Amino acid sequence: MKKLHLLFPLFLFLSCNSFSSDHNINLNVRYSQNLDVRLSEDLKTPNIVEDFLEIGQQREGNVPFKFWLNQSNGHVCRISGVSQIIDGSFLMYSKYMKHIETTCILKIYETSGFVVIEDVDGECRKNYCGARGSIGKTSLPLSSKTVLSSPVDMNAW
Repeated sequence: MKKLHLLFPLFLFLSCNSFSSDHNINLNVRYSQNLDVRLSEDLKTPNIVEDFLEIGQQREGNVPFKFWLNQSNGHVCRISGVSQIIDGSFLMYSKYMKHIETTCILKIYETSGFVVIEDVDGECRKNYCGARGSIGKTSLPLSSKTVLSSPVDMNAW
């Protein structure tokens, strides 16, 4: 029964057709944007921070990625992992988190001038975000795309 519990979220995810195959995902790139996230103890002073997503090169069907999203009052959401390309149109990351008995399913795709990081059912935030953090459907502008000069550093944190 435990194996079914682990596979059902993946089956549910793969069976949904929420994306058309006309999307392509760029590899070996970095997207970023600067934000002013002020701290509650000093709302008058700007606190410029950077959100980013790095997507590495594909190797044997696997694509390394990592992202860092800044949230209110200094909280962050961050994940590094290995995803798979689905139908050439988006990246999918799925990880069962035994300690909280849930599965994180994350999609990364491009649409309408943005790259989107989507926490499919909100479960990723439980393990990868601070108290006030949320991934939801976070978007970074495609215009911020730069080519990575080195592989995604999976051990940076």
